[in-house]
Amino acid sequence: ELPNNPSDLFDNSVTFDELTRKGVSNTAPPVMVSNVAYGRTVYVKLETSSKSKDVQAAFKALIKGQGVEASGQYKDIFEESTFTAVVLGGDAKEHNKVVTKDFNEIRNIIKDNAELSSKNPAYPISYTSTFLKDNATAAVHNNTDYIETTTTEYSSAKMMLDHYGAYVAQFDVSWDEFSYDQNGKEVLTHKTWEGNNQDKTAHYSTVIPLPPNSKNVKVVARECTGLAWEWWRTIINEQNVPLTNEIKVSIGGTTLYPTANISH
Repeated sequence: ELPNNPSDLFDNSVTFDELTRKGVSNTAPPVMVSNVAYGRTVYVKLETSSKSKDVQAAFKALIKGQGVEASGQYKDIFEESTFTAVVLGGDAKEHNKVVTKDFNEIRNIIKDNAELSSKNPAYPISYTSTFLKDNATAAVHNNTDYIETTTTEYSSAKMMLDHYGAYVAQFDVSWDEFSYDQNGKEVLTHKTWEGNNQDKTAHYSTVIPLPPNSKNVKVVARECTGLAWEWWRTIINEQNVPLTNEIKVSIGGTTLYPTANISH
């Protein structure tokens, strides 16, 4: 029950100076816990080593209970997956933490913990704090927090340069390699191909390996026209090339009619 006056919650021995020393001020007014919600929290973690593009769809279907375990549609994904349930509150000895490959066990855990009793009591899952000065809600606090971690797997790539044109050509290939410092801030290191801006005659081909932590990949190709007013002409200028298993850069044709293509 909320008090009629804030002073009703303090003993007569409590002074304003004492509250000030404890951090109470106009910008940080005192609050009280006005409501506590009790219940049960069950966390379920789904993990897989599958690289299938259907992983997300498989897990969504599993959670919705669409009977996909027996259908065989996502059989390979589920065989490479494990499910973990952690129950907070109640008689958690039996279901404190369960790791299984059978999602039906997880469903049973959720069902068993849906009914509260003296043997399976609830526990505080959130509380509401209220400002004493006007009984306005200050905040609603959840009892538990969690950290979401996203892991991305990068694949190494290679860039194939292929020059078969009837002219002298030059390539300029560069990229950034990223890492992280001790504070988790991204650090970029600029890299360039050792063969940049060197004259190449046909037929010329080479492969440039790109590490999996590459980004901002750029490739430029120029042809020597022999024209006094435009000695070099850019025929490819591709920025932010996607990092795929194989990036192929091809140039051909003649001085006046060059051809160029990049695929990835």
